[in-house]
Amino acid sequence: MALTKLGGYTVILSALALFVGQVLEDAIGQTGSSIAQIWASLGFACATVVFCTYFRKEDEDNGILYLIPILALVGWTASVVGEGMRIPLDQINIESVNAVASISGAASFSAAGGGFLANALLGYYIFGKPQFSQNVIYRIVTVVFIIGSLAFVAMGIVMPFFAEGREAATAVGEYGSQTFPFDMSVLILVWMPGMLATLIWSIWTGVIFVKK
Repeated sequence: MALTKLGGYTVILSALALFVGQVLEDAIGQTGSSIAQIWASLGFACATVVFCTYFRKEDEDNGILYLIPILALVGWTASVVGEGMRIPLDQINIESVNAVASISGAASFSAAGGGFLANALLGYYIFGKPQFSQNVIYRIVTVVFIIGSLAFVAMGIVMPFFAEGREAATAVGEYGSQTFPFDMSVLILVWMPGMLATLIWSIWTGVIFVKK
């Protein structure tokens, strides 16, 4: 299989897995969600390395193409670790479940900021190469994708400073909801557009690479 096709198919499957794991958690359960996001993170890391390897063939001296894979590998590995910690939450006793849930959340979201930053930088690089795709709609989606990725990075940095702890665990495996001094529902205005932009851009970019 050609390198471009490997990267294209990988990023398409990863985007679908991330979207399912994030948006359909209630339908597939916590364990299913974590497994989907683990494979999505591994896929994004792999696809990012492949994409940067492809671009370095013509732009070998561009330092950003060496930085992006490092950020991706570090960030998405952190996401894998955090999501992996969530899998046994249903088996953890009531005294420990809140602590494990908090550590898992910090690793899978805050520490994964490198992965989202790698996404943003990759989108920025591709946007600066109009020859990659001259489709105006694709370039608009790329801009939205960059903004959404940077918003995820900002949320991962800022949210821990606003967290006020967790409510008491209610049963074995049932961790308490994290509390914040504002209505968390407002974050849906950032989170959902970002997720949709990531899904659409990743699939579209993957299709472009598959055809190369």
